[in-house]
Amino acid sequence: MDPRGTSSTKWDCFASYRFTVINLTEDSKSIHRDSRHIFSTKKKSQGWCDFTPSAAILDAKSGFLVSDDCCVVITADILIVNEIVV
Repeated sequence: MDPRGTSSTKWDCFASYRFTVINLTEDSKSIHRDSRHIFSTKKKSQGWCDFTPSAAILDAKSGFLVSDDCCVVITADILIVNEIVV
């Protein structure tokens, strides 16, 4: 479905993106994953099953957890390279 809510039968979007799990104590240890993908009405989106081991993120000494709240900061930088709506 076209994410803008139109009744378009075809929608394609080529995007370049970066997901980052922020290390709050040492930025150089933040974990980044860059990719490009064509999102479309014809196929389901993709994901990563191997982004990073959860044990590394959930270790209290690793620098990824926000204080005692058990929260992790994740950012997404997205660049729409091309979009087609028919």
